Amino acid sequence: MKLTGYLKDKSISIILQILGAIAVALFLGEERDSSDAVMLLLTGWGLVVFIYYTIDYHIRKRYYEAIFLSLEKLDQKYLISDILLKPRRQEDILWQKILRISNRAMLEEITRIRHESSNYTEYIEQWVHEVKTPISAIKLICDNSPLEATRKIRQELERSSRFVDQVLYFARSSNVEKDYLIREVSLDEVVKKALQNNKHLLLEKKVQINLTCDQNVFTDSKWIVFILDQCIVNSVKYGADSITFKSEVKGSKTAFHISDNGVGIARDDLPRIFEKGFTGKNGHETEKSTGIGLYLCKKLCEKLDIDIAAKSQKGSGTTISMVFSTGRLV
Repeated sequence: MKLTGYLKDKSISIILQILGAIAVALFLGEERDSSDAVMLLLTGWGLVVFIYYTIDYHIRKRYYEAIFLSLEKLDQKYLISDILLKPRRQEDILWQKILRISNRAMLEEITRIRHESSNYTEYIEQWVHEVKTPISAIKLICDNSPLEATRKIRQELERSSRFVDQVLYFARSSNVEKDYLIREVSLDEVVKKALQNNKHLLLEKKVQINLTCDQNVFTDSKWIVFILDQCIVNSVKYGADSITFKSEVKGSKTAFHISDNGVGIARDDLPRIFEKGFTGKNGHETEKSTGIGLYLCKKLCEKLDIDIAAKSQKGSGTTISMVFSTGRLV
């Protein structure tokens, strides 16, 4: 609490004190030989008022400093009203009561929204699993009919399947901890799994693959495969005909790089490529871009404690790097 703010709040009472003192001084001033009494009265009045407001200011200041100190120590700051000591002033008691009522209403609203969100997520997950069944069935039909038309249908089905997976992972991205299994994973195996998922796309675009990944890391293979799927599709989408997967040990960490020779990313766009919905200059030239893929990659990496970053130059390709903690001693 600042002194200027306190004086501003008390300005009306201070003005009334001054007016009262002036009125008493004028009344006593009409009496003879009363100047000494008036000065004594005004001096005593002013001293009492000064001492009162000084003490009151320091009491209020310490009171609010204690509240802010408690607030800083709280992780869930909305619980501040539950840990405060019972105030002495009636005004503070009323404010604390109002704060508790509003906090209770807020918690009830949060609980309701979380319940609705949970129901919606469960519905999305159920819908994704159900829609994957006809997609898989159509893919099987296409495999048994190796015609040009069915080949194109299969390509669109793979694209639809990627969008369906994106919906599922987006719905689960806020609660990754409920759906992952951390274990030792071979980077070579997860890359091959991602390449298998996108083999028709890679064959159609005649993309050359270079794979040098001999390290193991501790992570969830399913989520990493999804992240790799997004990176592979982005590389192909933006003109790459060569993708290199490489890993290396750096002290207690393992760095994993996905490099392509596509059109690259403009310097102004590079800091924002992991933002939700951001498509950049390349995205504006491609109607298929949604700006969700890399956003999900970033969000999932944060949940899995993986550092992800991108390096690129316009016309010189792009490198996506992920750094895993392996637990090795430096």
